[in-house]
Amino acid sequence: MTLDPSFIERNRASTNRIRALVARLTDEEMQHPLWAAIPPRQAARIAVETAEALDRRLEGLPPALLEEIYAYSERWVVRALHRGEHLDEVDAALKS
Repeated sequence: MTLDPSFIERNRASTNRIRALVARLTDEEMQHPLWAAIPPRQAARIAVETAEALDRRLEGLPPALLEEIYAYSERWVVRALHRGEHLDEVDAALKS
């Protein structure tokens, strides 16, 4: 399985989707499920900063190592896959 270099842009897009979501949510909306454990804006900041840091780390790994990781688990490299599932859940919950 060969790693498609578009994972970088896909990960950035999902990070931007997180950033846009937290920018439009009110503190009250962020108090539902898991995020209620810490203050809403702090949770939002942590989510965005963590996604950005992981994107940078993956982008900086040697291609051979990325290929190995990708062969073991595509989701560990293409973080957009994992993030997208959660973002879709949040969007669906906000619509209901």
